[in-house]
Amino acid sequence: DEPDYQSTTAGFGYSRDFAQRCTTFDLYVWHGTDRISPITVGAYQNANLRKDSTSVRLSLAQVLSKHSVASLTFERVDVFGFQSNPYYADLVTQAEDLAYVTDGNPEERHRNALTGRIDQWLPIRGAIHPSVRLYSDDWGVRSITADLSYAQHLGPYLIGGLRARYYAQNASLWHRDRVTSQDLETMTYQTIDFKFDDLTST
Repeated sequence: DEPDYQSTTAGFGYSRDFAQRCTTFDLYVWHGTDRISPITVGAYQNANLRKDSTSVRLSLAQVLSKHSVASLTFERVDVFGFQSNPYYADLVTQAEDLAYVTDGNPEERHRNALTGRIDQWLPIRGAIHPSVRLYSDDWGVRSITADLSYAQHLGPYLIGGLRARYYAQNASLWHRDRVTSQDLETMTYQTIDFKFDDLTST
């Protein structure tokens, strides 16, 4: 609960072991409702906006040896309702008139993600955890995340670690660095939100 944002989430999970606890299946389902009342000047001022999302996550973990475990996780998220940023607006020049255009994304989005991970324990009282996550949605966003972490026992009460992460995504179908009057004539949706731009980070 925040001054302009309220969120409620409910869900359940189910887990089952097979093959003498060497194989584990997990299922998680949850539904969330967000209510947004932006405190800002513009089209969304004092509006009562809502977003509903339903998520399903399936995970399968397999013991490969007494020192290693592999897992594969698939997640599907369906979102309906307000998904724009009420605090983003871009100045558009049309002839001699100046106009602010508010951020505008569709009110429906379907997201898919697939993650593979290996947990490998090492004889030096350490462990290495590589993982790769592939993501796509119907807004045209595709991304890949590669993560590698290492944990090492340094004493009876101390563990140290290192982590490296790479992330890359392409821009959504209607992202623009700046909205132009031509965009308004040809595009149903437009956004300047940096979260939907090309992005690479390490």
